[in-house]
Amino acid sequence: MTNTPAAATVAPRIQTFSARLSEKQIYNDIYTLYHFELSAPPRIAFTAGQYVLLTVPGTPYRRSYSIASEPDLEHAIELLVDLRPQGEATRYLGGLELGAEIEFMGPVGSFTVPRLDSVLGQEESELWFVATGSGIAPFRSMIEDLLVDDADTRPITLVWGLRHAEHQFWYDEFTQLAEQHANFTFRPMLSQPPANWPLDSGRVTDVLLAHEFADISKTGFFLCGGSSMIEDSKAILLKRGVEEKHIHLEKFF
Repeated sequence: MTNTPAAATVAPRIQTFSARLSEKQIYNDIYTLYHFELSAPPRIAFTAGQYVLLTVPGTPYRRSYSIASEPDLEHAIELLVDLRPQGEATRYLGGLELGAEIEFMGPVGSFTVPRLDSVLGQEESELWFVATGSGIAPFRSMIEDLLVDDADTRPITLVWGLRHAEHQFWYDEFTQLAEQHANFTFRPMLSQPPANWPLDSGRVTDVLLAHEFADISKTGFFLCGGSSMIEDSKAILLKRGVEEKHIHLEKFF
């Protein structure tokens, strides 16, 4: 599904973890951020962009959730949850009280930014992150890791599409990153904006169609969200001449 970094690296070992819910931030009627403090093992090592497999008690299923926190936060993980589906996993998470214990396996996945010392990392001199809805979760981890921890100086753009203004969150967080890092551009979009909305409106694919890239052949694109957005975005990029190896993607549904 995704492109693996070209440089040989030691992947974090997949383990089974137990953790305790220590904080729950309810952003609106759709999105909630869960902060889990690790119990055993007490530390986790992962690469920004990876996910965990949450055990859903009473079912044979494990549900995938991208880690929204930075790798430097070794003693905990944060998961962004869209509670609308109301499946087994979302009902389970929605009913968790503070102090509740969970179990998950991880880290899993190769939806990560290619290392700068890899061939692919050296080819991608500009990075674009395109998300819809809760597809922003791995990008929060990846972008903060790039800008704050790695001091990456490549031009980095985040395009994040939501439907309504009342469903926005992390706006101040990404805006502050843009103010602190001249190489980072944040472009929040609404597909159904209010009358006074001053920023981008429409769909994220509109940006990919219209933007004049400095050198699109040397740009790495990271797509995360619904399958229709990803399929449409990938088709646009391929038509514009982007090689498939520079299109990294993760489908949420």
